[in-house]
Amino acid sequence: MNSSRRMLSLWDQAAVRGYMSVALCFPTNLTTGPPAFLLVHHIKQSLKRLTLERSEFAGNLAVEDTNVYLQQDKSDSIPLEVLNSIPFEWSYNQLESQGFPAEAFVNPAFTLNLPLEEGGQPVPVSLLRVLFIEGGFVLFVNLHHSFGDGSNLAAFLELLGKATVDETQDSPIAAHQPTNCWLDLPFDKYCDGQSSFPSVLAKCPEYALLDEPTGPTKPILSTLTNAPETNDVGKTFIIDLDRITSVFDKSLKVSAFFGFSAMAWSHIARARLSGTEPVQQVAFQNQPPTFWNPADWSNPFKKLFTEGEYASKEYFNAIQGYYGNSVALPITRGPVRTDDLVAACHWDSSASARESLTKVATAIKAANKAVNEEFILLRTALFFYTPDIRKLGMNLDSRGPQHLSVNTWGFLGTNAKFLFPGLRNSVAGGLRAAAVCRVQGAWAKAPHCLVLPHRPAIDPKKEWEVVITLPRKSMQALLADRTFMSVVKKVVE
Repeated sequence: MNSSRRMLSLWDQAAVRGYMSVALCFPTNLTTGPPAFLLVHHIKQSLKRLTLERSEFAGNLAVEDTNVYLQQDKSDSIPLEVLNSIPFEWSYNQLESQGFPAEAFVNPAFTLNLPLEEGGQPVPVSLLRVLFIEGGFVLFVNLHHSFGDGSNLAAFLELLGKATVDETQDSPIAAHQPTNCWLDLPFDKYCDGQSSFPSVLAKCPEYALLDEPTGPTKPILSTLTNAPETNDVGKTFIIDLDRITSVFDKSLKVSAFFGFSAMAWSHIARARLSGTEPVQQVAFQNQPPTFWNPADWSNPFKKLFTEGEYASKEYFNAIQGYYGNSVALPITRGPVRTDDLVAACHWDSSASARESLTKVATAIKAANKAVNEEFILLRTALFFYTPDIRKLGMNLDSRGPQHLSVNTWGFLGTNAKFLFPGLRNSVAGGLRAAAVCRVQGAWAKAPHCLVLPHRPAIDPKKEWEVVITLPRKSMQALLADRTFMSVVKKVVE
């Protein structure tokens, strides 16, 4: 292959046109760390080996006629930058002793400002940066969201880890992943042409049209008159999963994720409705409570397209070989009222409150179960017939006190093992990163919860580390909520 160019899938076209960024933290030997140049050389050789297996990761993305294309050339390589001039006050031991606080990686210097725009310069599919700190180093991994989602980032980390174990081999790393970036699904029954676009859009409540082509998948935010600037903060809550699952009747099969989501939605809504955000409370008072969470529909355990009207080995095989965005946003809205959320907060002392909490959890579960073949095909049709995909926005606004989103990155890096020169306690087969941390330029002014990647020091069957981002006054109200805090083992500031 000298050069190639191909359009990405419809689900890729509708994805956020920016980078997903994580920081992998590694400790080096206590006595004398390895010279920086040895680590940099090792990483570069590993990236070359990774490119032998997955050349797309070394490609570039460009926009033409509103669509994103993957451009590849045989001379492509995955960029690696060394961050020499960025101030970072944390040593590795400080990060570790404080539980790798999320705030350490909230820094605009750690994010990439590489716009993917019509007529603009191509941007790399992936890009790595390394920062050397006292007692260790941080490896920043960036993967463009137009190319893939969190599951794809997890696969990238696993492949990268395998490439570091023996970067001297000039052969594929025996961990081949599917490379199909186009997915052809039978969506035509849902849209017979441009005239059907409004009706299809109306059936996808999470989407709406932006006034300007500033998307895609950008939240549509109304102007809040006289709203003061919120001072948003994030804190990491160590959640006791046994405590959460014990609240629900086992026969209902409420998962830890749905159980936590129900508790978080209820208690965060009560905290935000307690008078801490008066302008938002008035502005959104007539909207029904809304909850949403990303759901990966290509997960083979869901076995989409294996039975029923759309059963087809061809489509099933296409999904199994598809590498790209496949995250839908099931919406929980309607069955749950604001009164239900507030009432559910007394689940520790009232049977009726536990019934309210169960109602919330089962509503979230039902919304996720509705992500079926028809759900996926309808959204595929929407992406195909949207006149300008950059004008497709999200009809979701978590500034409303009764609204919330919860996401999980718990799986990121759990199967990735790395081998670098000078790693502390290194073993032949490699070790997992001590922590995989989210990178962001500032605390997002969009209240939400994120289950962090599970660290080796944490038992994910017993506890989760969850970053909750809220306006400061609402955060104080949540911390003062004794019922919610009864499922929290610790708060990392």
